[in-house]
Order: sequence, then C-alpha cells, then structure tokens
Amino acid sequence: MNIIFHIFGYIGSFFLSLLLLPQVRKVHKTKTVDGLSKNFLRFQIITCSFWIVYGIGFIIDSQYLDGGIILLSNFSILSFTGFLMYQYNKYANKVNNKIFASNSNSPKKIVCEQEIYHKK
Repeated sequence: MNIIFHIFGYIGSFFLSLLLLPQVRKVHKTKTVDGLSKNFLRFQIITCSFWIVYGIGFIIDSQYLDGGIILLSNFSILSFTGFLMYQYNKYANKVNNKIFASNSNSPKKIVCEQEIYHKK
C-alpha cells in the first residue's frame, strides 16, 4: 500500500482516539448525561470489539504497525465508551427519578420531570 494511505490512516486513527474526549469531559464536568444515548454506547462497544479483533488479525499477520494503530485507537474509544456507560448508569437514574419540589399547599409534592419542563 502507498505510504500516503498509511499516513492518512495513522492520522485518522489518532483523531479517532480523541473522538469521545470532548463528550467525556462534558459529562464529567456537568455530571449530566442529557442527550447521551445508551443505545449509541452499546453499539459503540460492539463496533470497537469487532475492530479490535480486526486489529489482532493484523498483528497475527506480522503487520505490527497497522495492527497496533487500529488496536490503540479502538482501545481508546472502548475505554472512553466504557467511562460514558458508567457515567450514564450513574447519572441517568437521578434524572429519571421523581423530582421533589416545594408547593404552597403542601410541604412536599412529587412532580414528574415532564411537568417541570412543560410548565408555563
């Protein structure tokens, strides 16, 4: 394969390694997983698993540099995805639970999340 294609592959793998970093930072900083899809995270884990097996195939065929860059980028994505899945499971329960709000008629009233967002 032409060296130009290898260079593009290595640069692409580098950026792929950093792909989820902004999302990880945002979730870690805000402690909220609004807009994060659990199905996306599941699909990403499956995808990375297949890419890791593919990268191992390169290593077995003695193409260490190509296999190494595939493994490095996909292990990076897999670890970021694992962190996001952990955070999703940790913080999504807080959002989905009932929210307590004070009301003048009663000291505590259970208000659904939808009622809060759709109040005028």
